[in-house]
Formats: sequence, C-alpha cells, structure tokens
Amino acid sequence: MANDDLTSADKDVIHQSLEKASEKLGDITPLVYRALYSRYPQAEAHFKTKGAQYKESLEGSMVTDALFSFLEYFESPEEVDIVFKYTIPQHEELDIPLVYFYGLLEAVADVVIDAQPADDREEAAASWQRLLARLAHLVEKYAETDPGLPQSACGGG
Repeated sequence: MANDDLTSADKDVIHQSLEKASEKLGDITPLVYRALYSRYPQAEAHFKTKGAQYKESLEGSMVTDALFSFLEYFESPEEVDIVFKYTIPQHEELDIPLVYFYGLLEAVADVVIDAQPADDREEAAASWQRLLARLAHLVEKYAETDPGLPQSACGGG
C-alpha cells in the first residue's frame, strides 16, 4: 500500500479524531487561525480585504469549508475535486497564495491531531497526513501557478 492510500480505517480515525477534538475543544476556529497566522503572519491581511468587520465570519466559513472537504472526501472525492476546481482559481484571482489555502487545511488537521490523547496521536497524524496529501494533489492539479506547497505536502520527502 502506498503511503497516501486512504482506507476505511483512516476514515474511522479521522471521524473519531474530529469527535474527540470537538468534545475537548468546542469551536476549533480560534486555534486554527492561531496556528495559521503563526506560520504565515501575512495571511491575516487577506481575511480583512472585505473589511475588518467580516474577518471573523470569513475565518469561520473557511474552517467550515475545510472540514467539509475533509469529511466529504471519504464519501465523494469527486465532489471535493469539483469544489477545488473552482475554489483554487478563485483564490489565485484574489492574489491569495495557495500556500495559505493549504496552510489552513494543515492548521485544521494539526489542531485536531494535537487534541488527541497521546496514545492516539501517532495513528491520527498518519491518517490526517494521507488525507492532506490527497488534498494537496488537488491544490496542485487546479493551480495555475506553482502553489509553493512544502515538498512533504504531497507525500514527498
């Protein structure tokens, strides 16, 4: 089995990890953006382009969209492919670096993984990395420019 082959076990681990994170943390949005902005401080300005008053609702909707993509990928990867087909070019048109787009996906996964009990963290991280690799491939597939993703994003070194 290749490193990025998703299994029903991965689906179960991801679903369980999301449930545990929800029970432990409640709304993960503030933690996700703390992680994203610590890695990419410049990303925060992009959430204020519609006006500072919309920043919080935009952040919340982006986390919701990320969670949808993660969960829907197991049920209908074709639907996530379609979403990315239109979302990626839209972000490029708005001059939002795709490394921030992918960085948000990583930040969601990292917050969820960090919320797991220590004994479950390694298995959760492996499942999330396989799913992230699939989504990184979609980002690269629909990017008109080099998305600048880390080499490890698509399962590379």
